[in-house]
Amino acid sequence: MTQVSPRSRGGNGKATYKEKVVELYEALLRGEEPFKNDPQFWSSLFLLKVKRNFLYTLVHDKSEEHLLSVRDSISNIFAQCVEVMNQPTDGLMDVLRQTNAIVALTCILRAIFTKSRFTNFSFDVVNLLTRLQNADERFAKLETGIELCLSRDHDPESSPDAVKERCKATIRLLVVLVAGNDNVNQNNLNGYLMKQSLCTAILNVIADLNVDYNEAKVSIMLISLLSNYNKYESKNVVLTQLITTRDAGPLERMVTAIGAGFLDMRADYIEIKDDSESSSTALLSYFTGLFGWGLSKSESRLQFGSNDWEKEMDEALAEMPPKQSAMLIAFYELINANPTFQQLIQRPLMVCFGNESPYTEDIALCAFMSYSSFVLQSPRSKRSVGYSKLVLLIFLRICEDSSLCDLLYSPQLLGELRLCRQRLPAIPATDAPRPLACAVLDIMLIFITHNMRKKLEIDLYRNALSIIHRLMSYQVKRKATIVGYHWSHLWQVLLGFVRFLISHYERIATEGDVDELLQLSVTIINMCIVHNDTLLDDDESYVNLLYEIVRVKPTFVALAQISSPKLGDPARKGSATPPQRRGMDLYNIEHIISHFDEKIELWKAKNKIRTLKPQNVIDAIYEYHDQLELRPAERLEQFSSYSEVPGEMAFFRNILRIAAIDTICEVNIQADD
Repeated sequence: MTQVSPRSRGGNGKATYKEKVVELYEALLRGEEPFKNDPQFWSSLFLLKVKRNFLYTLVHDKSEEHLLSVRDSISNIFAQCVEVMNQPTDGLMDVLRQTNAIVALTCILRAIFTKSRFTNFSFDVVNLLTRLQNADERFAKLETGIELCLSRDHDPESSPDAVKERCKATIRLLVVLVAGNDNVNQNNLNGYLMKQSLCTAILNVIADLNVDYNEAKVSIMLISLLSNYNKYESKNVVLTQLITTRDAGPLERMVTAIGAGFLDMRADYIEIKDDSESSSTALLSYFTGLFGWGLSKSESRLQFGSNDWEKEMDEALAEMPPKQSAMLIAFYELINANPTFQQLIQRPLMVCFGNESPYTEDIALCAFMSYSSFVLQSPRSKRSVGYSKLVLLIFLRICEDSSLCDLLYSPQLLGELRLCRQRLPAIPATDAPRPLACAVLDIMLIFITHNMRKKLEIDLYRNALSIIHRLMSYQVKRKATIVGYHWSHLWQVLLGFVRFLISHYERIATEGDVDELLQLSVTIINMCIVHNDTLLDDDESYVNLLYEIVRVKPTFVALAQISSPKLGDPARKGSATPPQRRGMDLYNIEHIISHFDEKIELWKAKNKIRTLKPQNVIDAIYEYHDQLELRPAERLEQFSSYSEVPGEMAFFRNILRIAAIDTICEVNIQADD
């Protein structure tokens, strides 16, 4: 029964009541000592269910000065919560006390962490919670209590549901502790959590089949934060254990949770706009079965055809990607350095979370690819740009790893993924089984097509083009031909991008290295020209490439003019590409244009045609393409391997802050049950 106590009499003469738990925490935060003459005070208090929103608001609304004035009370609450977390349990009541103490501590800590006037975050918070002289002892004891409360072996006689609730509360306490004031790296409290045993405890929670699907995802988001805490400044034991563990239990569950999470987040996009009708297929055939990718969570929440439909969709997409995207950090670290995880992401997601998730037979790698196509279609904020870049870096690592790249071309993984088709022009529809490499190419084309805007994300475009280049380099080295890919669409998108860069060259050059983007684009085109027998599956694709080059002759004329070095040219911001090298890359392209200018006129006279149609040009190219002599090009497939340090250090510090905010929002510690 909820305990209440009389408070005052209202205007109608009737007494109003407060719940006992509310009254007691209010007294403590006024600096009173209701426990002084009651040795059972804390034991009784922690049996009362915490009103989360009330307790958070109570602390949050107090000024920093008031909190410092009741420092002894706050320190006492902290110490008592830690004490009960470390006590042995003997039945349900003890587990409930621990859970309520953990919830109370979580609400108080989060409210304190949001205070902006603490000039030295870690110093002021530690002094408020424990006094500086007690900090090491109290926080070490807190970490021990957290490990105990994550363990099911701590209380074999207790109710499984109560133990599960305590574990859930403990994970949320950890999220609040790690996130701090949303700057994980500046939160020195995390130094107390850098223990291998704590990482093991969290991984065991993920591996526990009794832990539900959503809690596993939150635990992975927590691992994302912990594993990136000051990882460049000192050894991060959580990251070390994450990338070196070979324990199949937690890794299989992580694969399942992350893969299902990607599909759930994709469903959030589809809920905004269901593009299934414009998609040729939403299924992917693997091995001997046909595995469903799952349906959207509901019908689109936006009314198609309404006057404000486009506006509503844009507003909804501006809030994307979903908060669970914080899992991408852990996914990146595992893809980057854990070979066991790399093997597991190619297997069907066979581990089931108590049948809560419908996704039990899909493949995590493919789920990531499908989700990525939606993320990369419309990065519209600094947050979504951050996650988009992380997605591209993951693809970059996949395309540089020979074993993972083998998967993309594996004949055992033929099928058609559901890729984003929410905006026009959409990628061409296909219904024939294709290697996964085709989907990666399509995802890059989705990004390139839909993000050419005034403020160009140069960094993201460099990564997208680098991914295409690495895939083609793999094909050239392994002589792996893709059958059935719509190469003509790739030419059109790539050449359209080159035309866009040239049209806005001066403006983009002030923002970053536009020359590098042009160099990458030309290199990809040159690879397809020189290695057409390996990259392209038939003469028709090669002829289409030659046609597209001839069709955009003015673009390459303008590019040649830009690439010619001029005396007195000012240095371009961030430019690292010598213009004369780019001019050398244009040799074969210029030769193709001049060759077919002559041959097309010859074909035109021969066939007595005055006005050429596109098909006439294609016919002329087809007739004379065998006479084309090109200069061999060396080292087109070479590239500098991706290195996180030092180039991406600033990015990962920034995405960590974004992930911390998202993880806090995802757990929503203020929401009452």
